[in-house]
Order: sequence, then C-alpha cells, then structure tokens
Amino acid sequence: MDAASWGIILIFVGFIVAFLGIIISISGSMRREGEVEGGGIIMIGPIPLIFGKGSRWILPALVIALFLIIFSLILHLG
Repeated sequence: MDAASWGIILIFVGFIVAFLGIIISISGSMRREGEVEGGGIIMIGPIPLIFGKGSRWILPALVIALFLIIFSLILHLG
C-alpha cells in the first residue's frame, strides 16, 4: 500500500473516531452535570499543537503526538 492509500484510510478513521466521540459526548452530557475536560492535537507537518483543559490530558496527548511524528517520519522516509 502506498502513502496515499494510508492517508485516505487515516482520514476515514479520523472521521469515524470524531463522530463516535461526538455521539458519546452528547449521550454523556444528557445524564450528568459538571465541568468538561478534554484536549486534542493538531498536526501541522511534523509539528504538533497540543491543546486542552485539565492536566490529565497532557501525557496522553504527548504520547499520541510522538506516535504521529514517528509514523509520519516512517511514511516520508520509507
């Protein structure tokens, strides 16, 4: 499989994960009240931009960003 095929697959997986996250978030917010914490990563080339609210999202976001950097380097160099 070439890099373009992997890119298309990752885009579809991203849409599915985002859609499921929205559905889970909506269903969870209907049941309880409280403050929402969350975070995310935006990759601009090899540079990750990590954002979020709450300190417990920092480590998972850094791990995911590191994985994405390594994965993109493997695709570009391979």
